[in-house]
Amino acid sequence: MKKIVLLVVLSLVCVSVFGGGKIETPTEFDPYLITPFQGEWKGVDTKNNIYTYIFSGNRWEFKDDNKDVYLTGLFSYNDKQILFSNEKGKWTQGYEFWSSYEFYLGKSYGQVQTNIYEFVFTKQPYGDLVNSYYTKEKLFSDIVTNENELASIQGSWKHTNPQAKGATYTFSGDQFTLTAQGKRPVTGTVKIADNILYLIVTDEQFGIFHLKWSNNDISLNTLWGHKDLYWGPFIKQ
Repeated sequence: MKKIVLLVVLSLVCVSVFGGGKIETPTEFDPYLITPFQGEWKGVDTKNNIYTYIFSGNRWEFKDDNKDVYLTGLFSYNDKQILFSNEKGKWTQGYEFWSSYEFYLGKSYGQVQTNIYEFVFTKQPYGDLVNSYYTKEKLFSDIVTNENELASIQGSWKHTNPQAKGATYTFSGDQFTLTAQGKRPVTGTVKIADNILYLIVTDEQFGIFHLKWSNNDISLNTLWGHKDLYWGPFIKQ
């Protein structure tokens, strides 16, 4: 479950050197810069408050509509951390992309103006989609499954990464079973529509994935993951 954790913040020098090499503080807006953060990203906390990041070029914007907060500034990054800066100060946070549509903001250094720590954001238009199921604005029971898409994933699919411990999904009708070495099997209900796959263990435990597939392989790109579910590339068994 997504959550905010308050961390002790540390002082930040002009050039960040925490992991992945130094990060220079940006001084000018570059509208033509393309980064993996490009676009609008949504996140939700345990109290159903919605937070928004918008990245354009090397500019960031942050919105907290619950508290009527709006912040903006420039950013730069390396392969492990992103540095946020504006006229009020600067800070760095670790990050990790879990897919093209979901990334995690982690450990921080410096005074974090957004008060967002250890948080997951999903790219629009999927951010609104996953948040609506988390907040119960939408119900899984209302999803109308596309039977052709459901038929295309029937059978067993094994993860191609050896570190996934042989994780295998078996789809049978509208039910799924996930097995992996050293783990208890996970079972639940399948819903699928418009290339979005919903794996529902319970109303509180679920995964939502953007699905790509061919005859012999599928790729589950996480939009909202759950610790007991696997995503990534799978091959037909």
